[in-house]
Amino acid sequence: MSALATDKDLIAEIQIAIDDANTTVSKAEAIKKFSTLENDWTQENGELSLKLSLRRHIVMKKHEADVEALYLH
Repeated sequence: MSALATDKDLIAEIQIAIDDANTTVSKAEAIKKFSTLENDWTQENGELSLKLSLRRHIVMKKHEADVEALYLH
C-alpha cells in the first residue's frame, strides 16, 4: 500500500476525480488539498469499529501531522 500512496499516476487520477467533483459544489465546499496515507484503516489497527465505522478520534490522533500539513499555507 505504501507504494500506492506516492504513485504519481494514482495521485493524478485522484486529482481528476476531485476536480470533477468540485464542479458540482460551491467554492466553500470544494476539496482544495488532499493527502494519501500509507496504510489502510482496519479493525486490526483500531481505526475501524466492528461495524466498520471510522473511529475518528483514533485516526486523528494517529494522523495528526498529516491533517495539520493540509492546513498549513
